[in-house]
Amino acid sequence: SESAVELALADKEERLRKEAQSLINELEIEESEKFALLAKALEFGSAGERQTIFVGLGKIHTEEARTLIASWMDKLEAGEVEAGIQLDVLDAAVAQETEALAQRVEAYYEALKAEDNLGEFRVSLSGGNPRNGMRIFYIHESAQCTRCHQLEGDAVLAGPTLGGIASQLNRQQLLEALVLPSKRISPGY
Repeated sequence: SESAVELALADKEERLRKEAQSLINELEIEESEKFALLAKALEFGSAGERQTIFVGLGKIHTEEARTLIASWMDKLEAGEVEAGIQLDVLDAAVAQETEALAQRVEAYYEALKAEDNLGEFRVSLSGGNPRNGMRIFYIHESAQCTRCHQLEGDAVLAGPTLGGIASQLNRQQLLEALVLPSKRISPGY
């Protein structure tokens, strides 16, 4: 219910607030009320909460939501958005399905591409969700990581075992391995 979500939004426990934020779009209230709840939470939320909030804002197709997202695009273009939520701002802008925001997102990615071969993917270096990453590793049809890799074990696959890889490669190197997998081949593979 709306009152339970509002109560959870004010809780001191971040996990509970994030869960409440993720439920706002499911409430049977006006879009403007959903927007107000998310916009208020955006002001004070942590990076993790802001990720959840931007997902919700992307689903609210009102002028208020588009204006707020556009203001965050302004901040992003000025280099004023923390790394952990940059991708979420871009995704919310795309979700609005407006030509103006879509053009801004495209221009932003084009500028990143011009920097280097990883440019457009750099917004994914921070933030994210470990559970979603694990789900992608094991079951995502496009990624199909488990066709060549496993996390632990001795089975010989096309690619090396990835258990402990985060202690061997930094974020930049991991991103490069995902985007340009043939650039750096592990010995023996």
